[in-house]
Amino acid sequence: MNLFTTAFTNFAKFGNPNGSADDKSDLPVYWKPLDKQNHSRNFVFTSNQPFLSEHFFEERSEKFEEIVKKHRA
Repeated sequence: MNLFTTAFTNFAKFGNPNGSADDKSDLPVYWKPLDKQNHSRNFVFTSNQPFLSEHFFEERSEKFEEIVKKHRA
């Protein structure tokens, strides 16, 4: 919970979950920003050692995108 609180507070204060510096992080793992090639990068807090995942619950993301496209048409 402390890592989540740190990331959330950093994002609220600095607009960056890593903290005030662009090249280092207050978190144990540097949280990379999203980009157009990978818009589904996730920081996973639920493990003993937090990590970044490129395809965390990918099926859920795909289903959500499918629903959004269907209702925008």
